[in-house]
Amino acid sequence: MKHKFLTSALSAAAILCLGLGLAACGGNGGSNENPEDPADVHHHTFTVDNVCSGCGEKWEYTEGLTYELYEGIEDFVDQHEVSYMVSEPDDEEALSGDIVIPYGYNGKWVRAIDSSAFYGCSKITGITIPESVNCIMPDAFANCTSLTSIVIPDSVTSLGLFAFEGCSALKSVKIGKNVETFGYSLFTECSALTELELPDSALIFDDCGIEETALYQDPANWDENGTLYIGNHLIKSKGTQAGTFTVRAGTKTIADGAFKNQTYPEKEEYTYAMTEIVLPDGLLTIGKDAFYDCSALNAITIPDSVVSIQDDFAKTAYYQDQSHWDDGKVLYVGNHLIEAKDLTGSYTVRAGTKSIAPHAFDGCSGLSAINLPDSIVSIGEYAFRDCTALVNITIPDAVKKIERRTFDGCTSLESIKLGSGLETIAWVAFPDCKALKSLTIPASVTKLGYYLFENCEALESLQVEEGNKIFRSEGNCILNIASNSVIIAGCKTTTIPEGVTRIGVAAFYGTAAPVNVTIPDSVTEIGTCAFMNCSSLVSIKLPKNLTEIDEAMFNRCSSLESIVIPDSVTKIGRWAFDECSSLVSIELSKNLTEISEAMCSECSSLESIVIPDSVTKIGEKAFENCSALNTITIGKGVTEIGERALDRCQNLTSVTFAETEGWVCHIIDYATGTQDRPVPSENLAIPELAAYFLVRQYSSSNCYWTRS
Repeated sequence: MKHKFLTSALSAAAILCLGLGLAACGGNGGSNENPEDPADVHHHTFTVDNVCSGCGEKWEYTEGLTYELYEGIEDFVDQHEVSYMVSEPDDEEALSGDIVIPYGYNGKWVRAIDSSAFYGCSKITGITIPESVNCIMPDAFANCTSLTSIVIPDSVTSLGLFAFEGCSALKSVKIGKNVETFGYSLFTECSALTELELPDSALIFDDCGIEETALYQDPANWDENGTLYIGNHLIKSKGTQAGTFTVRAGTKTIADGAFKNQTYPEKEEYTYAMTEIVLPDGLLTIGKDAFYDCSALNAITIPDSVVSIQDDFAKTAYYQDQSHWDDGKVLYVGNHLIEAKDLTGSYTVRAGTKSIAPHAFDGCSGLSAINLPDSIVSIGEYAFRDCTALVNITIPDAVKKIERRTFDGCTSLESIKLGSGLETIAWVAFPDCKALKSLTIPASVTKLGYYLFENCEALESLQVEEGNKIFRSEGNCILNIASNSVIIAGCKTTTIPEGVTRIGVAAFYGTAAPVNVTIPDSVTEIGTCAFMNCSSLVSIKLPKNLTEIDEAMFNRCSSLESIVIPDSVTKIGRWAFDECSSLVSIELSKNLTEISEAMCSECSSLESIVIPDSVTKIGEKAFENCSALNTITIGKGVTEIGERALDRCQNLTSVTFAETEGWVCHIIDYATGTQDRPVPSENLAIPELAAYFLVRQYSSSNCYWTRS
């Protein structure tokens, strides 16, 4: 099954590798006489032009691949560049044999492999991925039924769900050392897979479909305790032993559901009698539901090396035993805080604590203050969600990442002091922190997620600490230094600085943007969803050199009343003004070529619209349910009006056609086929009659119009 994803509108961007691609070879800088000696190996340094800058050797790649512009890795704001991704081919049957992806295309790096890029390319037997690529999206290689092996380079950090689904001939997969995210159903229907090399960096191992592989199904791969290890990862343990279970030394990850009741190959289902588990030093991650239904488990030893615990141990005897809870309210396992409940007032986390698990304080609505010891190195996602009385918090310097929705719904939170060692703030970290007034990003931060300040309606100040090499702040905006672009903004006092050339994807998304915004003329590009959900935005002045209104740019800006699109704009993306319920008027560019899909859908206050002569097509649902719309002028260049373009525009009383001849109404009937009905020009010559005819057709049938 092919899975569809809206990657273009809501995908998020990350730090993009600006370094050159490296690959070992013989050539200038060393001989091949002793290839095992690093001093005798030349490393190619491939440029964006696919040529080694050291020896001049060319990277030979497959011609005829399809590319689209790409703005970064999912969940993180774009920080350095706009690059290319390999996208879905026009003819999947045209690709066969070994495919080699280039380092660069059209003067820009190739950084990603798009969703479904090679989906169903059944003739492909091998794929070589260059070290410029850092993101592989969902379904990228799904149903490549002749693909036998693949190597994911160390440059890749994200491997999407369903990436290898249905690759029935795939025998060998090597995954680079920097992949941190493994997608759901990665290996579903990969029945031939016998070799899998996983990196120690894999901090998440979702239900990836590995149980369908030959590697999993072969009893010879399971040890005497009924445990399957792949490299340094414990994937499943299905032994029937009672008492103490000791995880193998060197193990880095306990996978999701690792000890959850399962059926061992060729054995019957059973109930765990395990009473104690001993985890080795050096372990990094315990996955979700790892010990689900281990009802006899009452002794757990977790080493200090663990930085991520996804399991809450709720189905274990350890959790149920009240003697393990401090005052019956806080559960620790070793130096890890797992869960707190019913806390009120101030709480001090136990000295020496290393981590706070996901959801640990979730819903502690009476917690007004919390003191975190310097020993803490990680705080899980949703850790303080809905701590509605919490006023301020200081994050220890050893914490490197603020996970997604860590402070979701902390409606009284006024200040957050971030630690000096922080490197990453994940997407949607602070939504609905309605009292948050200011935030300073430390100099150490190199990654920032999307949608950080959604519904932070009191936010007045956004600053970046001096010395940060990636970001700077100005006008209560966070800017990327390298690209001179606004990437995060949305304070009530935000002013977009003069000289900025770009406003990034979702930069103002869902924030308390100023009521009136002026974008300086230096800006030539505004990213997808840039002002989406800015409910306080009433008016905006667009720059004179802007050429495109990207998808969903002003979607659900419910207070926006009017807008003038400069004549420099030739394209407006889908859903650009969708659900702008206060929008009364929109003046379109005289050089616009198309009214896109659902461009002004659900604009319930829009009263009139003039379609310029430059437009050739009015897309489907373009003005759907514009209930106040009464007047339209359709320019002479329009030759198509899409399905449901004027559906539920019941108050439309005047439609002026610049061209009344040659129109045909195509009525779609899925039972009998499409019926073509010529529209008499006299019915369109009178604006009132044309409006009546359009409203009647679009309200009574599924149709579209064309003009020859």
